[in-house]
Amino acid sequence: MTSYVGTAPKSQHKYVLSIPLTHNKHYGVITIHSSSDFSEEEVALLEKLSSNIAFALSAYEVSEDRRRVVEQLAMNLTQFDEAADRLRNPLAAIIGAVEVKDMLGSERALQIIGEHARRIKEELDKRT
Repeated sequence: MTSYVGTAPKSQHKYVLSIPLTHNKHYGVITIHSSSDFSEEEVALLEKLSSNIAFALSAYEVSEDRRRVVEQLAMNLTQFDEAADRLRNPLAAIIGAVEVKDMLGSERALQIIGEHARRIKEELDKRT
């Protein structure tokens, strides 16, 4: 980790310590002004603090990404469930027509199957 120790321009504080917030990417910089010089221990502690803050920011981003993914999955499952409900009735009609085709006659059974197959296709075309 690189930090900058220098004098503060036009300030009541004589010293400035700038430490980058970096963990897999750059989040910004912590800048601390002081009227006394920073000791090595203070610099090391502040560098550790900046590292921890950057790690927390990174973890928060990962958490937010996961939350968005879970929300999208839930929305996709809801849409799939709704589509399945809309397809269930035409499929039941097709299966019923096949099962009673001897009573309805082949032509009427094929007509029912064709109508409901078109409904299924229309529903699927809405999703594409």
